[in-house]
Amino acid sequence: MKLLRNKQNKNNTTNALEALLYAPTGKLPTRIDFNAQPYERGMLISISNNRTTYADIVKNYRAQYLSLLYALTGKNEHSKYDIKRVEGIPDKEILLELIHKKIPVMVCGVHDYKQEKTLYGGSLQSWEYQHQHLYVYGMHHHLDPDGRTTEMIQKIFNPRYTNNKKRIKDAVRITEVGTGKHIHTDPITPINLHEYLTQPVNNTLIHYISNNRHKPEVQYPLTTIYLTPTKNAI
Repeated sequence: MKLLRNKQNKNNTTNALEALLYAPTGKLPTRIDFNAQPYERGMLISISNNRTTYADIVKNYRAQYLSLLYALTGKNEHSKYDIKRVEGIPDKEILLELIHKKIPVMVCGVHDYKQEKTLYGGSLQSWEYQHQHLYVYGMHHHLDPDGRTTEMIQKIFNPRYTNNKKRIKDAVRITEVGTGKHIHTDPITPINLHEYLTQPVNNTLIHYISNNRHKPEVQYPLTTIYLTPTKNAI
């Protein structure tokens, strides 16, 4: 190891991690900070749909994706014919190409509402309706640092995709993925994204999205939406 360090120092090629490991004190660092960009591990958009069924929700996927692109660019440069819809998760090669071209990937999941109580005549409140969750990866390349992009998403989606006539507070919620207590449960990177999406592990966001826990006998398939790679996304 001594010879390796001498060679590296001679060529001035010691990287940041090695510099920490071989600090002058001879002690290992107590912590290493990861300076990730906001939403680098993804964005979760949760929508509390009002009296909306699964069939109604899936019809809006392409329109929702176009709305995301508009929130990022302020332009309507694409149509629904430019948007690819895949049942399930695309191949790893496709995901890597999208990541390389900085094209956002939107994975859509649908849940039933929690069964609360019976209404008049014995019908179940909201039991027959569904709501949705959208996991978006790759938006961190294009987000406005002052937060205006996330505000735009809120304004566009609420009430357009909530099936409400007016904007309802918290009907659309935006959450950064892989932060706080979830920093170790969702360590998403460009390399492991495909494995993360196709092999859901307990306590991860994608496991939550793909699991219809309030009505486990009905499991809705995931759908992936993205701009065709031959198009210029941003």
